[in-house]
Amino acid sequence: MLRERLQSFLQRAQVESGYLPVVTPHIGSKQLYVTSGHYEKYGKDSFQPIHTPEEGEEFLLKPMNCPHHCEIYKASPKSYKDLPVRLAEFGTVYRYEQHGELHGLTRVRALPRTMRTFSAVPTR
Repeated sequence: MLRERLQSFLQRAQVESGYLPVVTPHIGSKQLYVTSGHYEKYGKDSFQPIHTPEEGEEFLLKPMNCPHHCEIYKASPKSYKDLPVRLAEFGTVYRYEQHGELHGLTRVRALPRTMRTFSAVPTR
């Protein structure tokens, strides 16, 4: 109950700040993370890929939200008047952390977190 109240409070604050609440899947194409560069940097901390009957098709439990938010951003054309685009998500990311990597001696496997993505045009 406390978690729901806290999440509700934070969601209201995010909406008031102009963030659009989004929800992304718990799995994503391995290619999405390769393209974004996250797989090269964090692939060793990911769970083993999920293979489908389709030749060469692999999925990963979502180790981060950023690539999914980029997919939402690029799903529709934007004018400079639409910027900045602010996305916020309360979701779970999955990592195969080794001892001591994040919280001392604990291993993180599933990490609930809030993620905000901000997209804007670079200043000239």
